[in-house]
Amino acid sequence: MINEHERKTVGGEARKKAALDLASRGFFVLPVDDRKVPYGHLTPSGFKTSTRDPAVIKDWWDAEPLANVAIACGDDYALFVIDVDVKNGATGKESLRKLWTSPRSVTLVAKTPSGGLHVYFKHPQVPLRAMHPDFPGIDFKGAKGGGYVLAPPSELPNGAYAWANDATP
Repeated sequence: MINEHERKTVGGEARKKAALDLASRGFFVLPVDDRKVPYGHLTPSGFKTSTRDPAVIKDWWDAEPLANVAIACGDDYALFVIDVDVKNGATGKESLRKLWTSPRSVTLVAKTPSGGLHVYFKHPQVPLRAMHPDFPGIDFKGAKGGGYVLAPPSELPNGAYAWANDATP
């Protein structure tokens, strides 16, 4: 049986390592709680406080060892993510097939705890809409000023995020 100290030490080190790895790959990261809310005492400006600075990341995860890892999206971060939702009957995967009609390029994909996907792309540096009525079940994270998505090995009460591949957006 793992005690609380061991859980924080083991889980926290894995999340800190993941955040540092993502930052070394060029992603801007920030710590969030299990409600997907940034820790205000660490990131007073929310996702706009995200960073790639290893020293800051280490300090954040030392302060909140079980913080989930979030990745900032938007033109300032050169990233947008298609958030494909399937919970509660959402038709995100059908919308993704409709949206992505060209030959599929290889890009980074994460599986969400609800069975959905996060599909990562370089931000095109043109205005994007957060949602589109022709594509129900899909949100465009990084539109209209930005946002963020959770990344593996983040864990919510209903499960964990996992990488589906190891490509680069």
